Amino acid sequence: MVYLTTSCDWDANRLKSFKTDNSYKLFEANHIDNVRLGMLEHGYRYVKASCVPETRQSDVPYCSWLLYTSMGYIQTGGCTCVALFIK
Repeated sequence: MVYLTTSCDWDANRLKSFKTDNSYKLFEANHIDNVRLGMLEHGYRYVKASCVPETRQSDVPYCSWLLYTSMGYIQTGGCTCVALFIK
């Protein structure tokens, strides 16, 4: 929630209605798979997952990852999808 409110400028109304967001709908439609969590040195953690493309579901899934601190602050992230942009 910290990331969504500080980096993505989500307001309270959007947080309340997160289930109508397209990303949540893709999650519910099983586009996210093979989620892996890990811990690194110095309190860093990561999440890695594969993501089936929304429009080309037979294509190779994208590889998405996120590096964050134990306090929940996102340090960086990435995806093999060319449309992804992280602040």
